[in-house]
Amino acid sequence: MKTVSGLSVDLPAITAGKGIGDKDCVVISITAENQVYLNKDSINIEDLSRRIFELQKKAKDKNLIVAINGDEKASHGITVGILAALQEANVNQVFFETNERKSLKIQ
Repeated sequence: MKTVSGLSVDLPAITAGKGIGDKDCVVISITAENQVYLNKDSINIEDLSRRIFELQKKAKDKNLIVAINGDEKASHGITVGILAALQEANVNQVFFETNERKSLKIQ
């Protein structure tokens, strides 16, 4: 379990990745119960595109970075809905937060 932006979610593990640095970034969290949060505020997925678009207009370089952290038990459909909302808001920098996996065994 990892706490990001005040929300605890069980992140899936991956082998490698890069950080996003100090750019304008917002965090979208998805809980195991499929509740969606924009930073620490609960949000209806139907309002997400509009809210992201507003935040993007306020970003320093107009290129908002969105980090998504979803509990590993969260619905795939919720994640797809979030990606569609980000596409509608013209966000082109999206990252998924994960836990680092020590090794990957393929059988």
